[in-house]
Amino acid sequence: MAWSTYTAAGALKTTEASGGYGTTLPASPVDGQEYTFVDSTTTPTYQWLFRYNAGSSNADKWEFIGGAPYQISGAPNAILNTGTQVAATAAYWFTGMSFTTPRAGVWIVEGTAELDPVAVVSTFAIGVFSDVTKDIDNSLRNMRPSAANEVHSIATSGRTASLATSKLIGIAATGSSAAHKVIRASILITPVRVS
Repeated sequence: MAWSTYTAAGALKTTEASGGYGTTLPASPVDGQEYTFVDSTTTPTYQWLFRYNAGSSNADKWEFIGGAPYQISGAPNAILNTGTQVAATAAYWFTGMSFTTPRAGVWIVEGTAELDPVAVVSTFAIGVFSDVTKDIDNSLRNMRPSAANEVHSIATSGRTASLATSKLIGIAATGSSAAHKVIRASILITPVRVS
């Protein structure tokens, strides 16, 4: 692919960039190059289109320009504190509530969880976490049922700071009672920019 633009001095500048498709981004990209990043070339679960921006002041110069969010869901139907705890935060996640970043970069996490207070009328919440930090981007959303066994769905979203590769991101649930249950959960993951 080639295109022409004019420089500030009025000179014609032709730029060439080639697209591609694969599980790793090109090692020596050129400005404007587009590339479709996938987790598998035979059975991909996500297909994200990036454009390389050499002029960006960010270290993560591959900017997301298209593709569907990656969707994960699970139905643990489990007591809250039997999940995996986010560091020592009293926030827990289960299968279907997390994703490991395939590249260093900035990510958007959107999620919903269906929570059951199980005979205890007390507050419970979900929030976006990254690595060992809960409630990033002011994402914590609370709900207090008006009656015992009153199941509620809560939605949240948040944007991470720039993370290293292989970091865990997702949503985590917390509550004021150990009896609370996570019935089911779902998250959507969208990259913003990666390196």
